[in-house]
Amino acid sequence: MAKAYLECKMYDEAIVAYKKAMTMAQGDWDRKGYMFGLANSYVSAGKYAEALAEYEDIIKISAGRHILSRYGRKIALGCLCKRKYV
Repeated sequence: MAKAYLECKMYDEAIVAYKKAMTMAQGDWDRKGYMFGLANSYVSAGKYAEALAEYEDIIKISAGRHILSRYGRKIALGCLCKRKYV
């Protein structure tokens, strides 16, 4: 449901749905996916500080275990730079 809200540009609804999904996640992999969705929703909604904080959390929980630890910061900064925020 959260992804559908995001695709329909209903960003506030997507944010709420991703937060709810994160509480119901059944493992780190699912949780990280929802965290990415939440961060992307924040970016789309123009809530850049919240997005950056979410991307940083993804990097912290992924450190040393997944590609996110290596590329997560670049992804986050790239998204924000496109919107002339950083």
